[in-house]
Amino acid sequence: MGNGASTRATSPTRTTAGESSRRWSPSTGAAAKSGLLGLTKALAREAAFLLARSGRLTDDTIGITVNAVTPGLVATEILDHIFGNVLDRLTAQIPVRRLGRPEEVARVVHFLAADASSYITGQVWAVNGGMDM
Repeated sequence: MGNGASTRATSPTRTTAGESSRRWSPSTGAAAKSGLLGLTKALAREAAFLLARSGRLTDDTIGITVNAVTPGLVATEILDHIFGNVLDRLTAQIPVRRLGRPEEVARVVHFLAADASSYITGQVWAVNGGMDM
């Protein structure tokens, strides 16, 4: 990865509280995702500010970028517990009518970690089949 640094954050479509006694709700997921998105933008702005202040934000350096990747429903073992008819209904709500593949999310993360994306910072990359259109 050249002479720069990249920070990536991922946010699942569904966020759990982590305790069996708590249940996930849309408001929990929305709050978690909003926090991640706000943090991504704030960290990107702060990194650029600190690099500029230290004289390290020049045309010949890559610097530090901060971006988030928000995958939609991806065909992984986490979906194994969902009944087929429920998964079919969820998939039908995705504009491209299929689950994502792990390698599709990985390609975006790989690109954001590469020097070729050095001008991209503070952005949220949705890899979700068009779910947020």
